[in-house]
Amino acid sequence: MNNELPRDVFIQTIFNLAKSDEKIIFMSADLGAKALDQFRAELPNQFIHPGISEQSMIDVAAGLSMQGNKVVCYAMAPFITSRCLEQIKVAIATQGLALTLVGVGVGYGYDSAGPTHYATEDIAWMSSLVGMEIFTPSDNKTVEMIARNCIENPGLRYIRLDRKYLPSVEMDELFKSFRVKNQKSDNLIFTTGFMTPLVAEVISDENLKATQIDLFKNYPVDSNLIDLIRKYKKVITVEEHFLSGGLSSKIAELMCDNEILLPHLRIGIKEKYYFENGGREYLHELAGLDKFTILNRIKKYIGQ
Repeated sequence: MNNELPRDVFIQTIFNLAKSDEKIIFMSADLGAKALDQFRAELPNQFIHPGISEQSMIDVAAGLSMQGNKVVCYAMAPFITSRCLEQIKVAIATQGLALTLVGVGVGYGYDSAGPTHYATEDIAWMSSLVGMEIFTPSDNKTVEMIARNCIENPGLRYIRLDRKYLPSVEMDELFKSFRVKNQKSDNLIFTTGFMTPLVAEVISDENLKATQIDLFKNYPVDSNLIDLIRKYKKVITVEEHFLSGGLSSKIAELMCDNEILLPHLRIGIKEKYYFENGGREYLHELAGLDKFTILNRIKKYIGQ
């Protein structure tokens, strides 16, 4: 599992659970994932390919959920969110249905495809829907844990998966919604998804005096973080998402609602759409999310 793609780990986990639970239905508008082949071959009555028709998939999934099925819908991240926002709101959220939505290729995951394929606003979109929970795992162990939770404790959830394998970051403590590394500092850095291993590398290489939290549950933000945040003097958020409505907004809202008055440095994508080609690292340079820029901004902010 260590070197598998996050989407394959998620699908395989659902498949293993589906073998002993015929109520689990997997719907996919995309057939590009390796793990889908086994699901289709061995559990044909629990797998539905609606074609590249994400909006129709959501409506069918809503009907299946109403009949008591545990439905998982899978597609590329921008197409299962913005393209289907009305269907998710009307057919699922307003009905209070339990259903799992899985978007692959979040952030600049589809780096060569341009803004039509970037999911850089999806946390903002999906968190606006009543009852929605949002998760962005940063390693395969967390992917598997989240996948199991979706089946064992059904709810309305959006799971944001990276398109590529992410190196695992060893953390000191694991909680239901976040992981913590190095609590011996005055500075607290929140990361999620792709940014978690990147920032962990920056902290390690430069020996930055900072605690890192991998906040894999992006929304609603865990209330257990309130007392934890109060222990620090400065807060930093780093995300591959527009600042508006993203991870930094969720942390800022949590602090504001609980009267936590701390300086907060928000590092995210500049409010601009990029049409340039050159890969994910190049897009990060344009957006101010490359290691050099992140390092310098953090060092200046914490005075190190």
